[in-house]
Amino acid sequence: MRELHQEKSIDVLTIEETVNSRPVTTKVDDLKSTLLVASDFFAVYKWEISGKADFEKTADYSLFSVLDGQGSLNVDGQDYDIVK
Repeated sequence: MRELHQEKSIDVLTIEETVNSRPVTTKVDDLKSTLLVASDFFAVYKWEISGKADFEKTADYSLFSVLDGQGSLNVDGQDYDIVK
Protein backbone atom coordinates (compact mmCIF):
# COMPACT_ATOMS: atom_id res chain seq x y z
CA MET A 1 0.00 0.00 0.00
CA ARG A 2 1.25 3.49 -0.88
CA GLU A 3 2.44 5.74 1.98
CA LEU A 4 0.34 8.85 2.62
CA HIS A 5 2.13 12.19 3.00
CA GLN A 6 -0.53 14.07 4.94
CA GLU A 7 1.70 16.84 6.30
CA LYS A 8 3.09 17.62 2.84
CA SER A 9 -0.46 17.69 1.49
CA ILE A 10 -1.58 20.16 4.15
CA ASP A 11 1.40 22.43 3.41
CA VAL A 12 0.42 22.54 -0.25
CA LEU A 13 -3.28 23.14 0.47
CA THR A 14 -2.83 25.92 3.02
CA ILE A 15 -3.80 29.17 1.36
CA GLU A 16 -2.87 32.52 2.83
CA GLU A 17 -5.67 35.00 3.50
CA THR A 18 -6.27 37.20 0.49
CA VAL A 19 -7.42 40.79 0.40
CA ASN A 20 -11.03 39.88 -0.45
CA SER A 21 -11.36 36.75 1.70
CA ARG A 22 -13.75 38.31 4.21
CA PRO A 23 -17.38 38.19 3.04
CA VAL A 24 -19.13 41.53 2.54
CA THR A 25 -22.90 41.56 3.07
CA THR A 26 -25.38 44.19 1.90
CA LYS A 27 -29.16 44.23 2.26
CA VAL A 28 -31.51 46.03 -0.13
CA ASP A 29 -35.26 45.47 0.26
CA ASP A 30 -35.87 41.69 -0.01
CA LEU A 31 -32.30 40.81 -1.04
CA LYS A 32 -29.43 39.97 1.29
CA SER A 33 -26.29 39.73 -0.89
CA THR A 34 -22.96 38.42 0.38
CA LEU A 35 -19.85 38.74 -1.79
CA LEU A 36 -17.82 35.64 -0.93
CA VAL A 37 -14.88 36.06 -3.31
CA ALA A 38 -14.00 38.14 -6.37
CA SER A 39 -11.23 38.23 -8.94
CA ASP A 40 -10.65 39.77 -12.36
CA PHE A 41 -12.37 36.73 -13.91
CA PHE A 42 -15.39 35.96 -11.71
CA ALA A 43 -17.25 36.73 -8.49
CA VAL A 44 -19.17 34.43 -6.17
CA TYR A 45 -22.19 35.78 -4.30
CA LYS A 46 -24.62 34.21 -1.88
CA TRP A 47 -28.09 35.68 -2.35
CA GLU A 48 -30.92 35.27 0.12
CA ILE A 49 -34.14 36.56 -1.43
CA SER A 50 -37.23 36.79 0.78
CA GLY A 51 -39.57 38.38 -1.77
CA LYS A 52 -38.76 40.09 -5.06
CA ALA A 53 -35.35 41.27 -6.25
CA ASP A 54 -34.45 43.00 -9.51
CA PHE A 55 -31.04 42.64 -11.14
CA GLU A 56 -29.45 44.21 -14.14
CA LYS A 57 -27.75 41.82 -16.56
CA THR A 58 -24.09 42.88 -16.41
CA ALA A 59 -22.34 39.90 -18.02
CA ASP A 60 -22.79 37.61 -21.00
CA TYR A 61 -22.83 34.56 -18.71
CA SER A 62 -24.15 33.95 -15.20
CA LEU A 63 -24.47 30.72 -13.22
CA PHE A 64 -27.01 30.36 -10.41
CA SER A 65 -27.45 27.48 -7.95
CA VAL A 66 -30.65 27.24 -5.90
CA LEU A 67 -29.96 25.76 -2.48
CA ASP A 68 -33.40 26.08 -0.93
CA GLY A 69 -36.89 27.35 -1.72
CA GLN A 70 -38.68 28.27 -4.91
CA GLY A 71 -39.36 31.26 -7.11
CA SER A 72 -39.23 32.46 -10.67
CA LEU A 73 -36.60 34.11 -12.80
CA ASN A 74 -37.40 36.48 -15.65
CA VAL A 75 -34.68 37.00 -18.25
CA ASP A 76 -35.33 39.12 -21.33
CA GLY A 77 -39.10 38.68 -20.92
CA GLN A 78 -38.96 34.88 -20.50
CA ASP A 79 -40.10 33.40 -17.14
CA TYR A 80 -38.38 30.37 -15.61
CA ASP A 81 -39.82 28.57 -12.56
CA ILE A 82 -37.21 27.61 -9.97
CA VAL A 83 -37.80 24.88 -7.37
CA LYS A 84 -35.27 23.22 -5.10
